[in-house]
Amino acid sequence: MNLALIILLLCAGCGGGGGDASSSGTFSFKVVSQAATPGLKIYAVQFEVALPAGVTLKALSDGTLEVSALAPAAAADGPHALLESNYLPGAVPATVLVALINSDGFPAGEVVTINGTASGSVDPSQVILTDFKAYDQNAGEIAAVTGTISTP
Repeated sequence: MNLALIILLLCAGCGGGGGDASSSGTFSFKVVSQAATPGLKIYAVQFEVALPAGVTLKALSDGTLEVSALAPAAAADGPHALLESNYLPGAVPATVLVALINSDGFPAGEVVTINGTASGSVDPSQVILTDFKAYDQNAGEIAAVTGTISTP
């Protein structure tokens, strides 16, 4: 399976969501990949994040997150990287789907940072990462890679 097919598969349902314990104001968190094998190279990740009530992300009318709301980590970004998102604010809970593909590959570690706003007090432990998948250069799923949420 080639990279173009990976892009089609991952971006069919691409997204992430929010934060640090806060009252009204900024809400930010990171999605981090962890590999059981040191030095393992990841070529794509796909995941969904359920957001706590009161967290809002900035998105375009088509559901794609604005640049200020979704930033790839330096190690996962580059000239051969593609980052796609789909924010579903009307869902309960609100969710964001994210796919990041980099044909050069990247190490396990920070994948993306998601920034939003919170109205009222929000508990960062309410950010739920679901359906995290990592892929190798042949579009095979890497079972030894898991994802977690990291808050500042």
